[in-house]
Amino acid sequence: MNEAEQWIGVDLDGTLAEYNDWIGIEHIGKAIPLMVERVRGWIAEGKKVKIFTARVTAGQKTIRYIHEWLVSNGLPELEVTNIKDFDMLELWDDRCVSVITNTGMPRFNAAIRDSAKTAQDIYRGNKTVTDVPTGFKVLDELTSGLHKGNLIVIGGRTRMGNISVELNIARNVALSSQIPVAIFDLKNTKEELVKHLICMEAKIDSRRIRKGLIRENEWQNLTSAASKISEAPIFINEASAITVSEIKSSAGILKADKGLDLIIINDLQCLRSNSPGMKGKKQISVICSALKDLAMELNIPVVVFSQLKRQLKNEADKRPLMADIPYSKTIKEIADVVMFIK
Repeated sequence: MNEAEQWIGVDLDGTLAEYNDWIGIEHIGKAIPLMVERVRGWIAEGKKVKIFTARVTAGQKTIRYIHEWLVSNGLPELEVTNIKDFDMLELWDDRCVSVITNTGMPRFNAAIRDSAKTAQDIYRGNKTVTDVPTGFKVLDELTSGLHKGNLIVIGGRTRMGNISVELNIARNVALSSQIPVAIFDLKNTKEELVKHLICMEAKIDSRRIRKGLIRENEWQNLTSAASKISEAPIFINEASAITVSEIKSSAGILKADKGLDLIIINDLQCLRSNSPGMKGKKQISVICSALKDLAMELNIPVVVFSQLKRQLKNEADKRPLMADIPYSKTIKEIADVVMFIK
Protein backbone atom coordinates (compact mmCIF):
# COMPACT_ATOMS: atom_id res chain seq x y z
CA MET A 1 0.00 0.00 0.00
CA ASN A 2 1.41 3.44 -0.89
CA GLU A 3 0.86 6.68 0.99
CA ALA A 4 -1.64 7.89 -1.64
CA GLU A 5 -4.02 5.03 -0.88
CA GLN A 6 -6.40 4.32 1.98
CA TRP A 7 -8.10 0.97 2.55
CA ILE A 8 -11.35 0.01 4.24
CA GLY A 9 -11.76 -3.66 5.24
CA VAL A 10 -14.93 -5.71 5.30
CA ASP A 11 -14.57 -8.94 7.28
CA LEU A 12 -15.75 -12.37 6.16
CA ASP A 13 -19.01 -12.05 8.07
CA GLY A 14 -19.71 -8.62 6.60
CA THR A 15 -18.76 -6.57 9.67
CA LEU A 16 -16.72 -3.44 9.18
CA ALA A 17 -13.02 -3.21 9.90
CA GLU A 18 -11.31 0.03 8.87
CA TYR A 19 -7.60 0.07 8.12
CA ASN A 20 -5.54 2.77 9.87
CA ASP A 21 -8.23 3.44 12.48
CA TRP A 22 -9.55 0.05 13.55
CA ILE A 23 -13.28 0.40 14.16
CA GLY A 24 -14.97 -2.34 16.15
CA ILE A 25 -18.55 -1.07 16.36
CA GLU A 26 -21.08 -3.89 16.64
CA HIS A 27 -23.75 -2.34 14.44
CA ILE A 28 -22.51 -1.12 11.09
CA GLY A 29 -25.20 1.57 10.99
CA LYS A 30 -23.34 3.32 13.83
CA ALA A 31 -20.02 3.09 12.02
CA ILE A 32 -21.01 4.32 8.56
CA PRO A 33 -21.60 8.01 9.43
CA LEU A 34 -18.15 8.14 11.00
CA MET A 35 -16.74 6.32 7.98
CA VAL A 36 -18.26 8.86 5.58
CA GLU A 37 -16.53 11.73 7.34
CA ARG A 38 -13.19 9.94 7.23
CA VAL A 39 -13.58 9.03 3.57
CA ARG A 40 -14.40 12.66 2.84
CA GLY A 41 -11.19 13.69 4.62
CA TRP A 42 -9.07 11.10 2.78
CA ILE A 43 -10.42 12.20 -0.61
CA ALA A 44 -9.73 15.84 0.30
CA GLU A 45 -6.12 14.79 1.00
CA GLY A 46 -5.93 13.34 -2.52
CA LYS A 47 -5.89 9.71 -1.40
CA LYS A 48 -7.44 6.91 -3.46
CA VAL A 49 -9.85 5.01 -1.22
CA LYS A 50 -10.54 1.29 -1.78
CA ILE A 51 -12.51 -1.44 -0.04
CA PHE A 52 -10.91 -4.87 0.45
CA THR A 53 -12.78 -8.01 1.42
CA ALA A 54 -11.81 -11.68 1.75
CA ARG A 55 -14.91 -12.67 -0.20
CA VAL A 56 -16.86 -10.01 -2.01
CA THR A 57 -20.07 -12.05 -1.75
CA ALA A 58 -19.83 -12.31 2.05
CA GLY A 59 -19.46 -8.56 2.48
CA GLN A 60 -21.64 -7.50 -0.45
CA LYS A 61 -24.48 -6.19 1.71
CA THR A 62 -22.06 -4.11 3.77
CA ILE A 63 -20.28 -2.79 0.69
CA ARG A 64 -23.64 -1.79 -0.88
CA TYR A 65 -24.58 -0.04 2.34
CA ILE A 66 -21.27 1.90 2.35
CA HIS A 67 -21.71 2.92 -1.29
CA GLU A 68 -25.27 4.15 -0.69
CA TRP A 69 -24.09 6.36 2.16
CA LEU A 70 -21.16 7.73 0.18
CA VAL A 71 -23.24 8.56 -2.90
CA SER A 72 -26.02 10.12 -0.81
CA ASN A 73 -23.37 12.34 0.81
CA GLY A 74 -21.90 13.45 -2.49
CA LEU A 75 -18.90 11.11 -2.47
CA PRO A 76 -17.84 8.64 -5.19
CA GLU A 77 -18.27 4.86 -4.95
CA LEU A 78 -15.17 2.98 -3.82
CA GLU A 79 -13.15 0.43 -5.77
CA VAL A 80 -13.70 -3.10 -4.38
CA THR A 81 -10.74 -5.51 -4.33
CA ASN A 82 -11.02 -9.21 -3.54
CA ILE A 83 -8.40 -10.07 -0.96
CA LYS A 84 -7.26 -13.22 -2.77
CA ASP A 85 -5.99 -11.05 -5.62
CA PHE A 86 -3.15 -9.57 -3.58
CA ASP A 87 -1.07 -10.17 -0.48
CA MET A 88 -3.24 -9.42 2.53
CA LEU A 89 -0.18 -8.81 4.69
CA GLU A 90 0.62 -5.65 2.76
CA LEU A 91 -2.36 -4.12 4.53
CA TRP A 92 -1.52 -5.11 8.09
CA ASP A 93 1.71 -3.27 8.83
CA ASP A 94 2.99 -1.17 11.71
CA ARG A 95 1.05 1.87 10.52
CA CYS A 96 -2.17 0.22 11.68
CA VAL A 97 -3.35 2.22 14.66
CA SER A 98 -5.29 -0.07 16.96
CA VAL A 99 -7.83 2.36 18.35
CA ILE A 100 -11.43 1.30 18.89
CA THR A 101 -13.26 4.64 18.73
CA ASN A 102 -11.95 6.48 21.81
CA THR A 103 -12.10 3.72 24.42
CA GLY A 104 -8.34 3.67 25.03
CA MET A 105 -7.81 0.12 23.81
CA PRO A 106 -4.11 -0.87 23.77
CA ARG A 107 -2.19 -1.42 20.54
CA PHE A 108 -2.40 -4.94 19.15
CA ASN A 109 -0.61 -4.58 15.81
CA ALA A 110 1.37 -7.81 16.19
CA ALA A 111 -1.80 -9.75 16.98
CA ILE A 112 -3.51 -8.28 13.92
CA ARG A 113 -0.61 -9.25 11.67
CA ASP A 114 -0.39 -12.77 13.15
CA SER A 115 -4.14 -13.32 12.78
CA ALA A 116 -4.05 -11.95 9.24
CA LYS A 117 -1.16 -14.22 8.25
CA THR A 118 -2.85 -17.27 9.78
CA ALA A 119 -6.13 -16.52 7.99
CA GLN A 120 -4.27 -15.98 4.73
CA ASP A 121 -2.35 -19.28 5.01
CA ILE A 122 -5.51 -21.24 5.79
CA TYR A 123 -7.48 -19.49 3.04
CA ARG A 124 -4.83 -20.28 0.46
CA GLY A 125 -4.50 -23.85 1.65
CA ASN A 126 -0.85 -23.45 2.62
CA LYS A 127 -1.36 -24.35 6.25
CA THR A 128 -3.71 -26.43 8.39
CA VAL A 129 -1.80 -26.28 11.69
CA THR A 130 -1.83 -22.78 13.14
CA ASP A 131 0.42 -23.23 16.18
CA VAL A 132 2.43 -26.22 17.47
CA PRO A 133 1.98 -29.44 15.42
CA THR A 134 1.83 -32.72 17.34
CA GLY A 135 2.96 -34.79 14.37
CA PHE A 136 -0.17 -36.93 14.67
CA LYS A 137 -1.95 -36.16 11.38
CA VAL A 138 -5.54 -36.86 12.46
CA LEU A 139 -5.10 -35.00 15.74
CA ASP A 140 -3.59 -31.98 13.99
CA GLU A 141 -6.48 -31.96 11.50
CA LEU A 142 -9.00 -31.98 14.35
CA THR A 143 -7.31 -29.34 16.50
CA SER A 144 -5.13 -27.37 14.04
CA GLY A 145 -2.27 -28.08 16.46
CA LEU A 146 -1.63 -27.15 20.08
CA HIS A 147 -2.57 -23.52 20.56
CA LYS A 148 -0.73 -20.84 22.50
CA GLY A 149 -2.15 -20.18 25.94
CA ASN A 150 -4.10 -23.45 25.96
CA LEU A 151 -4.13 -26.12 28.65
CA ILE A 152 -4.50 -29.55 27.06
CA VAL A 153 -5.29 -32.55 29.27
CA ILE A 154 -4.66 -36.07 27.94
CA GLY A 155 -6.21 -38.91 29.93
CA GLY A 156 -4.84 -42.43 29.74
CA ARG A 157 -4.80 -45.65 31.74
CA THR A 158 -1.59 -47.01 33.24
CA ARG A 159 0.48 -49.01 30.75
CA MET A 160 -1.66 -47.89 27.80
CA GLY A 161 1.02 -45.90 25.99
CA ASN A 162 1.02 -42.62 27.91
CA ILE A 163 4.80 -42.33 27.81
CA SER A 164 4.80 -43.22 24.11
CA VAL A 165 2.34 -40.42 23.29
CA GLU A 166 4.21 -38.00 25.55
CA LEU A 167 7.58 -38.65 23.92
CA ASN A 168 6.23 -38.90 20.37
CA ILE A 169 4.73 -35.43 20.69
CA ALA A 170 8.02 -34.10 22.12
CA ARG A 171 10.08 -35.82 19.42
CA ASN A 172 7.82 -34.67 16.57
CA VAL A 173 7.76 -31.11 17.85
CA ALA A 174 11.51 -30.85 18.50
CA LEU A 175 12.92 -32.87 15.61
CA SER A 176 10.45 -32.33 12.78
CA SER A 177 9.52 -28.73 13.58
CA GLN A 178 12.60 -27.62 15.56
CA ILE A 179 10.32 -26.23 18.27
CA PRO A 180 11.78 -26.12 21.81
CA VAL A 181 9.87 -28.34 24.25
CA ALA A 182 10.27 -28.91 27.99
CA ILE A 183 9.26 -32.21 29.61
CA PHE A 184 8.48 -32.31 33.32
CA ASP A 185 8.10 -36.03 34.01
CA LEU A 186 7.32 -36.97 37.59
CA LYS A 187 7.18 -40.73 36.95
CA ASN A 188 10.25 -41.59 34.86
CA THR A 189 13.97 -40.85 35.09
CA LYS A 190 15.76 -38.74 32.53
CA GLU A 191 17.79 -41.79 31.45
CA GLU A 192 14.62 -43.79 30.82
CA LEU A 193 13.05 -41.00 28.79
CA VAL A 194 16.17 -40.44 26.69
CA LYS A 195 16.45 -44.18 26.01
CA HIS A 196 12.85 -44.24 24.78
CA LEU A 197 13.46 -41.19 22.56
CA ILE A 198 16.54 -42.77 20.97
CA CYS A 199 14.72 -46.06 20.37
CA MET A 200 11.80 -44.21 18.77
CA GLU A 201 14.12 -42.37 16.43
CA ALA A 202 16.08 -45.54 15.61
CA LYS A 203 12.85 -47.57 15.28
CA ILE A 204 14.13 -50.25 17.66
CA ASP A 205 12.10 -51.83 20.48
CA SER A 206 13.51 -50.55 23.78
CA ARG A 207 12.89 -53.96 25.38
CA ARG A 208 15.51 -55.46 23.08
CA ILE A 209 18.10 -52.99 24.34
CA ARG A 210 17.19 -53.87 27.92
CA LYS A 211 17.77 -57.55 27.13
CA GLY A 212 20.94 -56.96 25.09
CA LEU A 213 19.41 -58.25 21.85
CA ILE A 214 20.73 -55.55 19.52
CA ARG A 215 22.10 -56.79 16.20
CA GLU A 216 25.41 -55.60 14.77
CA ASN A 217 23.80 -53.63 11.94
CA GLU A 218 21.49 -51.76 14.36
CA TRP A 219 24.26 -50.00 16.27
CA GLN A 220 24.70 -47.42 13.52
CA ASN A 221 20.98 -46.58 13.69
CA LEU A 222 21.22 -46.16 17.45
CA THR A 223 24.31 -43.95 17.18
CA SER A 224 22.68 -41.76 14.54
CA ALA A 225 19.47 -41.51 16.57
CA ALA A 226 21.38 -40.60 19.74
CA SER A 227 23.17 -37.82 17.85
CA LYS A 228 19.87 -36.37 16.57
CA ILE A 229 18.23 -36.51 20.00
CA SER A 230 21.23 -34.87 21.66
CA GLU A 231 20.94 -31.89 19.28
CA ALA A 232 17.15 -31.59 19.47
CA PRO A 233 15.67 -28.71 21.54
CA ILE A 234 14.24 -31.08 24.16
CA PHE A 235 14.74 -30.19 27.82
CA ILE A 236 13.91 -32.76 30.52
CA ASN A 237 13.23 -32.21 34.22
CA GLU A 238 12.84 -35.49 36.13
CA ALA A 239 11.76 -34.11 39.53
CA SER A 240 9.58 -36.67 41.29
CA ALA A 241 7.77 -34.04 43.35
CA ILE A 242 7.30 -30.54 42.00
CA THR A 243 4.83 -27.67 42.24
CA VAL A 244 3.45 -25.59 39.38
CA SER A 245 5.33 -22.61 40.82
CA GLU A 246 8.60 -24.51 40.42
CA ILE A 247 7.66 -25.50 36.86
CA LYS A 248 6.82 -21.86 36.13
CA SER A 249 10.19 -20.72 37.47
CA SER A 250 12.16 -23.30 35.46
CA ALA A 251 10.12 -22.75 32.29
CA GLY A 252 10.44 -18.97 32.55
CA ILE A 253 14.22 -19.17 32.79
CA LEU A 254 14.35 -21.69 29.93
CA LYS A 255 12.13 -19.55 27.68
CA ALA A 256 14.28 -16.47 28.30
CA ASP A 257 17.55 -18.36 27.85
CA LYS A 258 16.97 -20.84 25.02
CA GLY A 259 13.37 -20.34 23.91
CA LEU A 260 10.37 -22.51 24.79
CA ASP A 261 7.18 -23.18 22.81
CA LEU A 262 5.67 -26.25 24.52
CA ILE A 263 5.51 -27.76 28.00
CA ILE A 264 4.60 -31.42 28.58
CA ILE A 265 3.87 -32.65 32.11
CA ASN A 266 3.42 -36.25 33.27
CA ASP A 267 1.27 -36.40 35.25
CA LEU A 268 -1.40 -34.21 36.84
CA GLN A 269 -1.98 -36.37 39.92
CA CYS A 270 1.72 -36.29 40.86
CA LEU A 271 1.93 -32.49 40.95
CA ARG A 272 2.03 -30.89 44.40
CA SER A 273 0.19 -27.76 45.42
CA ASN A 274 1.86 -24.99 47.40
CA SER A 275 -0.45 -25.79 50.32
CA PRO A 276 0.61 -29.18 51.78
CA GLY A 277 -2.73 -29.79 53.49
CA MET A 278 -4.80 -29.28 50.33
CA LYS A 279 -6.28 -32.43 48.81
CA GLY A 280 -8.90 -33.75 46.39
CA LYS A 281 -11.05 -31.52 44.22
CA LYS A 282 -9.68 -28.28 45.66
CA GLN A 283 -6.10 -29.34 44.98
CA ILE A 284 -6.84 -30.34 41.37
CA SER A 285 -8.70 -27.07 40.83
CA VAL A 286 -5.80 -24.98 42.14
CA ILE A 287 -3.21 -26.96 40.14
CA CYS A 288 -5.20 -26.82 36.88
CA SER A 289 -5.83 -23.09 37.29
CA ALA A 290 -2.12 -22.54 37.88
CA LEU A 291 -1.25 -24.59 34.77
CA LYS A 292 -3.70 -22.54 32.69
CA ASP A 293 -2.16 -19.34 34.07
CA LEU A 294 1.27 -20.71 33.14
CA ALA A 295 0.15 -21.35 29.55
CA MET A 296 -1.32 -17.85 29.29
CA GLU A 297 1.66 -16.10 30.87
CA LEU A 298 4.28 -17.82 28.70
CA ASN A 299 1.93 -17.77 25.68
CA ILE A 300 2.60 -21.43 24.88
CA PRO A 301 0.54 -24.63 25.04
CA VAL A 302 0.83 -26.74 28.18
CA VAL A 303 0.05 -30.45 27.82
CA VAL A 304 -0.56 -32.43 31.01
CA PHE A 305 -1.27 -36.15 31.22
CA SER A 306 -3.84 -37.44 33.69
CA GLN A 307 -4.49 -40.86 35.16
CA LEU A 308 -7.93 -42.44 34.73
CA LYS A 309 -9.99 -44.15 37.39
CA ARG A 310 -8.80 -47.72 37.92
CA GLN A 311 -12.28 -49.32 37.73
CA LEU A 312 -12.29 -48.56 34.00
CA LYS A 313 -10.35 -51.78 33.36
CA ASN A 314 -13.26 -53.79 34.75
CA GLU A 315 -15.85 -52.30 32.39
CA ALA A 316 -16.99 -54.04 29.19
CA ASP A 317 -16.56 -50.91 27.06
CA LYS A 318 -13.05 -49.73 27.89
CA ARG A 319 -13.19 -46.56 25.81
CA PRO A 320 -12.44 -43.72 28.26
CA LEU A 321 -14.98 -40.99 28.88
CA MET A 322 -14.73 -37.57 30.49
CA ALA A 323 -16.14 -38.97 33.73
CA ASP A 324 -13.24 -41.45 33.95
CA ILE A 325 -10.80 -38.66 34.84
CA PRO A 326 -10.72 -38.00 38.60
CA TYR A 327 -12.45 -34.69 39.36
CA SER A 328 -13.42 -34.42 35.70
CA LYS A 329 -15.93 -31.58 36.22
CA THR A 330 -13.24 -29.38 37.69
CA ILE A 331 -10.77 -30.21 34.91
CA LYS A 332 -13.39 -29.67 32.20
CA GLU A 333 -14.12 -26.17 33.48
CA ILE A 334 -10.48 -25.10 33.28
CA ALA A 335 -8.87 -27.05 30.41
CA ASP A 336 -9.22 -25.85 26.83
CA VAL A 337 -8.95 -29.36 25.35
CA VAL A 338 -9.44 -32.79 26.93
CA MET A 339 -8.55 -35.92 24.97
CA PHE A 340 -7.94 -39.59 25.71
CA ILE A 341 -5.62 -42.47 24.85
CA LYS A 342 -7.62 -45.61 24.19
